[in-house]
Amino acid sequence: NAHYVAGYDNGTFAPQNNMTKAEAVTLLARVIADESLFKGKITASFKDVEKDAWYSSYIGLFQRMGLLDKVSDNGGTLFHPNDKITRAEFTQLVYEVATVGGASDSIKLRSFSDVKETNKYRNAIFYAVSNNIVLGYDDGTFRPEAEITRAETVAVINRYAERKPLKETRRFADVPVSHWANRQIAAASESESSGYWEKN
Repeated sequence: NAHYVAGYDNGTFAPQNNMTKAEAVTLLARVIADESLFKGKITASFKDVEKDAWYSSYIGLFQRMGLLDKVSDNGGTLFHPNDKITRAEFTQLVYEVATVGGASDSIKLRSFSDVKETNKYRNAIFYAVSNNIVLGYDDGTFRPEAEITRAETVAVINRYAERKPLKETRRFADVPVSHWANRQIAAASESESSGYWEKN
């Protein structure tokens, strides 16, 4: 039911902008937990996450849940919250959320020319692709090191949360009806209880 993403004050969404690690964790946290239960009540303990940073509680929640081990650095002491998050790292976060309490047995191996057996995100990538949460490319690649865009991020979260895309609408000045993620962005920016869903 979460309204988990918003546009900017100038009426744009910037679908091609990249996400930071802090922003990615924040979006996922809004989907899986009630913000009133943790926002401002817990903080992250990473050395590079300031206690009063706007994202500290979101990162702190995921840290306490043990969901950031593979996307943190320096023995789990650094998170680099303002670094751009890659497709592989974001896929790992979704995998961690989806398999809380135990690894899923629904991982189906699929070959990507750019995902080696030694890739630490390999299981997460195979899980997400086999469950149609994250899509590969027509050329047989996954592009794990590519930075994920805001549009791609909401599409992934919607698929994971089984949130159906809304009908085409011009909600943001820079997201025309013809944009491939128009319906996904609309679904992510409206809560299911807003009444907007019923009309669309």
